[in-house]
Amino acid sequence: MSDFDELLRWVQALSHELQEVKHVQANTVRVGTIQKADAQKGYQINFGNDAEGKPIPSPWFPHPEQGGTHKTWQPMPEGQIVYAICPGGDPRQGFIVPKGGFSDQNKQPSEKLDEHVETYGDKFRKVTNKDGVTYSWGDKTSYKFGKDGIIHTVDGVSHTITKDGIVQKTEGAAVELTKDGTTFKDGAVKHDDRSIGKGHVHSGVQSGAAKTGQPDP
Repeated sequence: MSDFDELLRWVQALSHELQEVKHVQANTVRVGTIQKADAQKGYQINFGNDAEGKPIPSPWFPHPEQGGTHKTWQPMPEGQIVYAICPGGDPRQGFIVPKGGFSDQNKQPSEKLDEHVETYGDKFRKVTNKDGVTYSWGDKTSYKFGKDGIIHTVDGVSHTITKDGIVQKTEGAAVELTKDGTTFKDGAVKHDDRSIGKGHVHSGVQSGAAKTGQPDP
């Protein structure tokens, strides 16, 4: 083999290697749009169309969320523009900037694609959706801020504030404060441990101008 033949072979090999490098470089950082979203699988990205004009689906990319003690859940809608980082140019090894996703040890805090969720530990939870924002601590305490008002609940006792007034509810009674006045529903109404409800009675009742005694307990 002549020196020229060897040089030609070396140039051909170098050219092939250069094409491989260009291919890897072109696929390392890519821009596309979300084509499909799945609560479990993550996202498929449309990086372009085939010869017939149909989208070429990518492999599934994991949710770019934070999974750990503090978890987030902010699903991206179809059509949103994203960047995909693919080390080595292989999209099967890629991820969507900027977060990493979930695992069996740190599961996603929701499977609903129409809400944003943040949790901290196993107690605190923040949910944002079209109805408003709800903060909760465990399963007994919560604050809900919505377009119609605020609801604070503690172990079955609720305090609601709206444009129409204030309502406090317990398991056996309720108090409503509106522009028309104050309404007591169910339960007993007392002052200094004495009943002043609709069925209360007084001692020392006499006809005429005399005053009655205090309500009976």
